[in-house]
Amino acid sequence: MRTKEEIYNAIVEWEMDAGEDFVDYFSGNMNEFNFMFWALGKGYITAEQLQAYEKDSFASGGTSFVLGDEEYSVVVEDHDNPDWETAYNKSREILAEFLSSTITYQTRLDDFLANVTRMKFDDALKGHRFKREKIFFVIDGVRTDLTNETELTVDIISKATWFRDDEF
Repeated sequence: MRTKEEIYNAIVEWEMDAGEDFVDYFSGNMNEFNFMFWALGKGYITAEQLQAYEKDSFASGGTSFVLGDEEYSVVVEDHDNPDWETAYNKSREILAEFLSSTITYQTRLDDFLANVTRMKFDDALKGHRFKREKIFFVIDGVRTDLTNETELTVDIISKATWFRDDEF
């Protein structure tokens, strides 16, 4: 099993390579309520924060439960503070501690890191068309699978980050 320090480093390295927020991509592999209850048990949030999370109908599926400016965020992001790295690092340390606590999440993390490959647009299109690879792109944190019906606009091509999902 990886240590929480190794997981922290893997998360930060992935974000540097991808230029994207790890939680945007990995949150589908996590049960957010498990994370929030764990954070309550560890003292990272209060019972009131957990209740606010439960009441927020938009919370599930988002990523601000880890780092954000919501009343329930485990680490509060202060947009006026020029030292944003402190909150960012703390959020990734807490996430790494959570992921390191079970074999299930460590396995999901290992599978994710091994199976999602960042690509250039040209390679993504070739992979989809000629190799039948499962390709997806992300714009503003939203993942969209590339299909034969996907209308590729200049806006999508220029703004998207492209990935191959090797689990397919």
